[in-house]
Amino acid sequence: MKKSTLNISISVIYYCFIILIVLSQSGDILWMDECKFHTLSVTTWYQSIWAWVLMAFLGFIYVKILKIKYLPLRYYFLLPLITILYTGPIYRKNLNSRIESKPNIIEKAVIYDIALGQRTHACSFSFEFNGKEAKSIKSTKIKYLKKLNIGDTILIKVSKDCKYMNKIHNLFPNKSEMDLYK
Repeated sequence: MKKSTLNISISVIYYCFIILIVLSQSGDILWMDECKFHTLSVTTWYQSIWAWVLMAFLGFIYVKILKIKYLPLRYYFLLPLITILYTGPIYRKNLNSRIESKPNIIEKAVIYDIALGQRTHACSFSFEFNGKEAKSIKSTKIKYLKKLNIGDTILIKVSKDCKYMNKIHNLFPNKSEMDLYK
């Protein structure tokens, strides 16, 4: 096999692995049940961290095998960084479409923590799911979080099958909406 053919084969394998990792992190490809996937995404960030470490490691190996001397950092630093720009929004889009495609309900939720920081802007809330208390955290715009207080009631949309598949429905419900969703 010629050296150029080998290089092309290695490049194809490398990019296929990167694409596979990105699609699995965004939820486009599921290796498990939807609820289990979103459970992992809610309870731990380790899954995502290890995916980007794996991409960086694969990039490092790729650079060493092909002996790339011109801008090698793009393969094990820049490429994983760019994938974050894809996986975040697509993950949220996939979650929203899964919630909408399944039977769902709108529930009241009570805010118990608000995180306003340089890098973090999210609210933690608790709600009742199948007679038990469930908790979740969602990011939203800072301008909305500044208007919220701990103890405020919001409306969330949650899948009937999985408490981890939820999204904010209305941060500032009026009285008639609150009465509608008891």
